[in-house]
Amino acid sequence: MPITTGGAYKAERVYALMGFFEHRIQPTRSEDELRALVRLSMANDNDRIIERMVSMLPSNITPTACWYADDDIYNANLWDILPEIQVAGVTKNGALVLDGCRAATIRWKDFPEVACGTTYSIRRTVIGFVPYLSWPALIIGLAVVTLNPAGGIALITIGIVLLILLPRLFVFSQSGRIVSVQPCNRGSLE
Repeated sequence: MPITTGGAYKAERVYALMGFFEHRIQPTRSEDELRALVRLSMANDNDRIIERMVSMLPSNITPTACWYADDDIYNANLWDILPEIQVAGVTKNGALVLDGCRAATIRWKDFPEVACGTTYSIRRTVIGFVPYLSWPALIIGLAVVTLNPAGGIALITIGIVLLILLPRLFVFSQSGRIVSVQPCNRGSLE
C-alpha cells in the first residue's frame, strides 16, 4: 500500500532528529522544516545545532534553504564548530534572528602583503638572481647565432632552460625559515 504525503508532517525530517536530543518538541502539521528545526534547537540550547548549521557553508547551494547539507565547502564538520552566536527566534517569513553576531567588513581586493623576514642564505640569493639571466642569454644567443652557430644555440638553450625553471628557482629563492612577521605593516622588516 503506497504512503500518501497528505497526512505526513511538513517537517518530518526534523521530527526524526528528535531522537538524538534530550528535549523533544510537539509536532505540528502546519509547521515547516525551518521553524521546527529552530524550535528543536531552542529546546536543546546546549547542543546549539542551528548555530552550528548557520556557521557552515554547503558546497552545493540550492535555491531553498540548505539545512540538511552534510558537507561544507571548507570541509568543516558540524561537531567541530563552536559558535559564538545564539538563535533568538524565527520571523514570519522564515528568517533566523541571531544574537551575539559580530561582523567585520572585508575588502576583497588589494590585500596588504605580509612582511616577513627569513634567514639569509647565499645559495638562495644566487639562485634568486639566476632567472634574471634567462632573457639576456636568449637575446645574446639570438645575436651570436649568426656569428657562431654552436655558441648561439648553446646560449639559446640555456635561456630556454632557465625560463622553464624560473618558477621553481623563484620559489626556492623566497623559501627559508621565517624568523619574524609583521602582518599589519606594508613595509619590510628591518
